[in-house]
Amino acid sequence: MTGSSLPTLPVRDPRGHKGTFGTVTVVGGCAPRRHDPTTMLGGPCLSAIAALRAGAGLARLAVPEPLMTGALTIAPSATGLALPVNADGDIDATGAARALRHHATGTVMLAGPGLGTGDGVRRLLRSFFELDACALVLDADALNALGAMPDAPDLVRTAAVPIVLTPHIGEFRRLASAIGITGEARSGASDLAQRFDATIVLKSSTTVIASPSTTHTVDAPNPVLATGGSGDVLAGVIAGLLAQHGTDTPVHDLAHAGVVAHAAAADAWCAEHQADGGLLAMELADRLPPAIAALRRSS
Repeated sequence: MTGSSLPTLPVRDPRGHKGTFGTVTVVGGCAPRRHDPTTMLGGPCLSAIAALRAGAGLARLAVPEPLMTGALTIAPSATGLALPVNADGDIDATGAARALRHHATGTVMLAGPGLGTGDGVRRLLRSFFELDACALVLDADALNALGAMPDAPDLVRTAAVPIVLTPHIGEFRRLASAIGITGEARSGASDLAQRFDATIVLKSSTTVIASPSTTHTVDAPNPVLATGGSGDVLAGVIAGLLAQHGTDTPVHDLAHAGVVAHAAAADAWCAEHQADGGLLAMELADRLPPAIAALRRSS
């Protein structure tokens, strides 16, 4: 692994309890709808599991009500919050926002994995910027919804909490194009970070972590990460670290640490299996604890 100097993480309180290490609420998943029978559930479950593997004390899965049983079957260590859907199966933005308002206080909100698209998703996303959360991580479909909002920079820049955006190259291009940002990855991510006053994690073989004042890169190309769900795991890692350390460690440093740990977990899987393909995202999440611990030991 090459790139900027490795980040460090604080040592965990040996007398801490699950409340000490924070809560991550993952908002995602998409139930079958009248106009689209596709079901997406793996993404939010992987994010919740990754947040716990990264050391968060609690994870909550906020998914459409028809998916709740399946979600807790995949991720039984999480708790569940069923979000209402309308007669067509689409998310009921008003009802979902109301439910989240009562559960967001003091948590890190991670929104987007498998959330789907449409007007309801965009309306729900707007409500997130008004929640009394500790931090907000936007991934996947939340980024696509954000890119469709002309006032996206103002929404993000004026939010009262730190925000991390975790786009892959395609999502980044759509988001950047919508607000007139061009250029190669490093400069484009930096420009986006300044425009939004947020932390950007631009995922690729060389990942760029940019805040308005700082940019780091992690050059850790690994073909095993070219598998569905690996990005959901990364978003969960970053959210889990924010839940634990967001009050005393810069957001940029925590995002950087999440990227490094994610890459190290993939390297560990390769070493164990002597393979350059075939990794499952759940296996990636399971290899996070030693990668996180290595960053603590170096602090």
